[in-house]
This record gives sequence, structure tokens and C-alpha cells, in this order.
Amino acid sequence: MAMAPDEALQLIRGYAAAGRIFLTPHARDRMRERGVQFRDVRHGLVNAVSCRWQDDRGTWRVTTADCGGDDLVMAVALEGQDVVVTVF
Repeated sequence: MAMAPDEALQLIRGYAAAGRIFLTPHARDRMRERGVQFRDVRHGLVNAVSCRWQDDRGTWRVTTADCGGDDLVMAVALEGQDVVVTVF
């Protein structure tokens, strides 16, 4: 882990607010399965309040809520100034 969770969360929220979100194919599949829209992912990332590092995956685990208030869990990789997302 190269940074503290608070720093990662600030970057995730900022990049998401700037629209710098990229979805993995796995994320797109999971979104279809769960009825999650892109706006839910963006809302969840922009409004996330915590994240934790996942050593085994090399990503940040963000637990948040979608536009309707339902739980949404995502794995987030920070790549440059982009947020690459996988939805659980």
C-alpha cells in the first residue's frame, strides 16, 4: 500500500467526481447481474466515506451506497489519475 486510506479515499472521490471512472469487464458483468447503473457507481465513489487496502488483490475496497441507498461494494485501483472499478 503506497498511501493512507484517507488519502486514497480523497483521490477516489475526486477522480470519480471528475468522471475519470473506468469499468473492468468483470464490473460490467456484475452491474448487469445486480441491476447497478453507471450513475450508481459514480454516486457511490463520489460519496464514499471509507476504504481499506486489500493486499491480496492490490486494490482498495470501497463500501458505499448507490443512488437508492443500497449497499455497493467495489474494488478500486488508482492508475494515474483514473479510477478503475470492479463491482462485487
